[in-house]
Amino acid sequence: ARDLLASAEQSERVALGRYKEGVGSFLDLLAAQSALANARALEVQARAGWLLAVAQLTRDIGLMPRTDITTELVNTPRVTP
Repeated sequence: ARDLLASAEQSERVALGRYKEGVGSFLDLLAAQSALANARALEVQARAGWLLAVAQLTRDIGLMPRTDITTELVNTPRVTP
């Protein structure tokens, strides 16, 4: 997710620069911005999944009292790459 985000950020910077110089289209810029937004959403989902896994592991090995840990992210938009 981090590599995808870094690549999307670079692509957006390039598309913005090209658009400002008049050699790139507005559509190219919008596509790069959309890809960046998707990459950011995927990174958030990956981080949330990692944190849930750490919490589950902590609970499973007895370092956290037994409580219900939801594995579903409520109100988190799902992004399809």
